Amino acid sequence: MKGIIRKRDVAFSAKDRNGREVFLLKSTIKNHVARFHFDEVLLVDSIKRELSNPIAVIENPGAKSEQAIYDIPSGGHKYLQVNVKRRWLLGKDLIVTFYGVDEIPKGRNLWKREK
Repeated sequence: MKGIIRKRDVAFSAKDRNGREVFLLKSTIKNHVARFHFDEVLLVDSIKRELSNPIAVIENPGAKSEQAIYDIPSGGHKYLQVNVKRRWLLGKDLIVTFYGVDEIPKGRNLWKREK
């Protein structure tokens, strides 16, 4: 039973910078992003296209997630932050939220793009 995500529940899946398959569920868009980060709903295709090419990845130990930062302006913000979390019961990496930020958050750098 581990790892069951129905195809109809997935908005998209794409490979991240490490080659892991990351899923964005339709329920995440509907129940979280559309409610709290309305401008970012329009960026789903941009996230799918750029998922493997962040400018930085920051560890968030409090939420036990990774914050991938992309050079995609959104809602008057300079960057787009995509939070990816490993769901152990599903055995999958899921995008749990995404929203615009003005600066790269503080924290331990897991990865940074070479200039």
